[in-house]
Amino acid sequence: MKESEFTKVNPLVRDASLWSAEDGEGAELEVSEFIGALVRLLKPKFVVETGCYKGQTTREIARALQENGHGYLYSCDTDQERVLAVRKTVSPQWGAVASAPGVAGV
Repeated sequence: MKESEFTKVNPLVRDASLWSAEDGEGAELEVSEFIGALVRLLKPKFVVETGCYKGQTTREIARALQENGHGYLYSCDTDQERVLAVRKTVSPQWGAVASAPGVAGV
C-alpha cells in the first residue's frame, strides 16, 4: 500500500505516495530497510528496539545482524499478542522479543 492512503499532504510530507507501508501504524517499508542498512553499516554488538508492532523492522534488524555474523537484538512491546507473533519470526540466535506490559500507556 502507498503511504498516501494513510498520510495527508502536509509541510513535512509533500508526496506520501513515494513510500510504502503495510498500514497506518507500522513503519514504512523504506524506513525498515534503512534501519537494516544502518545495522549492516555500523555492525553493533546489540540493538534495542522499543515497539515491534508486526515485526517488519524487527526482522530487518535480525537479518542484518545475521549478515554481519554477530550482534543481538533486544526488542520489546506492550502488546503480548504482537510479541508472541513476532517472536516466532526471529531466530533466538539473533534476537529476543519480550513483553513489557508494565510500561503500557506511558
